[in-house]
Amino acid sequence: MGMMEAWARGAKLIAVDPVLSESASKADIWLRLRPGTDAALALGMLNVIVTEQLYDKEFVDKWCFGFDDLKERVQEYPPQKVEEITWVSKERVIEAAKLYATTKPASITQIVAVDQNADTISTCRAIADLAAITGNIDIPGGNLLPMPLPAMGVFVPEFSAEHCLKDWLTKEQNEKRLGAREYPLLSGEFNFFPSAHNASLWKAILTSKPYPVRALYNHGSDIILSFANTNMVMKALQSLDFFVVADLFMNATAEMADIILPAASWLERSMPHSNPQVSYNHVHLQQKVVELGECWSDYKILNEVAKRLGFGELMFNTEEDYYDFVLKPSGMKWQEFKEKGILSVPMTYRKYEQSGFRTPSGKVELYSQKLEEIGYDPLPSYREPTESPVSNRELAKEYPLILTTGSRESVFRHSELRNIPVLREIWPDPKAKINPKTALELGIKEGDTIVIETLRGDMEAKAWLREDIDPRVVQVPSHWPGKSNVNLITDNENCAPGIGSTQLRCQLSRVQLCRVRKG
Repeated sequence: MGMMEAWARGAKLIAVDPVLSESASKADIWLRLRPGTDAALALGMLNVIVTEQLYDKEFVDKWCFGFDDLKERVQEYPPQKVEEITWVSKERVIEAAKLYATTKPASITQIVAVDQNADTISTCRAIADLAAITGNIDIPGGNLLPMPLPAMGVFVPEFSAEHCLKDWLTKEQNEKRLGAREYPLLSGEFNFFPSAHNASLWKAILTSKPYPVRALYNHGSDIILSFANTNMVMKALQSLDFFVVADLFMNATAEMADIILPAASWLERSMPHSNPQVSYNHVHLQQKVVELGECWSDYKILNEVAKRLGFGELMFNTEEDYYDFVLKPSGMKWQEFKEKGILSVPMTYRKYEQSGFRTPSGKVELYSQKLEEIGYDPLPSYREPTESPVSNRELAKEYPLILTTGSRESVFRHSELRNIPVLREIWPDPKAKINPKTALELGIKEGDTIVIETLRGDMEAKAWLREDIDPRVVQVPSHWPGKSNVNLITDNENCAPGIGSTQLRCQLSRVQLCRVRKG
């Protein structure tokens, strides 16, 4: 909404999207790239900005580490080469780079799609480097650094270890976390909040390697609809000895549980809350307004489970005790905060001028010393998707269309709300976007039920003929249940290096008209 308001006031807008999204339809420049090639596009724009000396020399000299190395790397991505990789014309690459670099201030908004390609870390770093070398870091109208909020959590890094008990784990325990060796940036000690790698978890459940996993507790996630390779996920869940789900609704995952715990919705729980999607400089009170049945908040469930598992002393006796802990940086107790309702700090900019950046050099690391230390490329680069017409030409003969997933319907959110009848009246079926030219070749008409296939299996959707999508691409929405679940056909074997994310936006597929099958 803020982006559209700025556009309405005259701000220039560049949209990077394989299809004509709502924002792309308003853009001054729409870059319709090949799915999964965002890193190459960003590196091409960096090439233009560096070559034509459109970067912020003062900021680069004072606050960037490794500019000369980055300058050498981006020479590998001239606009002509980027056009061949991304399908975006070199003229458009140059035009977009110049518009971004010469508009002051400028900001970049990136959403989940760039986290779902062949090399997530390189993609995100290349995009971040655009903001860095143009001096658009932590300035009004630029890309802001998190504000030092008076509460513990994700955006208060100095308290993160205490918040998640990270320091209680021994080196041996850290190394045993599934994915710690293969994906250290997700599962290793380098992450503020280290997490098991989900595909590694499913494999451990199914094979008992590197050790058996026989029980699973899940809250707030419809795993069957939300994780790649649904068939593997379901086999893993079915093989567990014990599976517990805490959720609001009886969804596909909850149906497989041994025990279902009724969770409280946001209307049924009070808590201090902060989110940069709402405000960068406030902590708000989320006020409970109703209490129904036996519903408990996630915090209460986890605290009570911890007591019964024998480590309750590491947790909290009550939710109020936990909120006192979260609010500790403010010097305020929960009951006092409930009376006040909001905590705010002044918006401040260029915070790095006071304390530098949280990196080994204290600067923006265009050349990452930390990545180099753990064996990864210290500079961003482009990695071709595992399944593409370039990397696997033989497979592309059988599966000629590039599949990209995750398109959004405005009435739903992720896996939520498809159980609301009035919303299903608005959007009753999943729609796969396909170019009319491709549809004509396949004998497909608007609204036909089609089957989308990959090496993993097949799914069904309604054909949605769109001129704005490339004839070599098909886009399918996510989080639909049953035979329309896109994760029936997505891959979780070829994950991005270091971080382990799946290539949901760039896999090979084929499409055909759904025909009635006998038997």
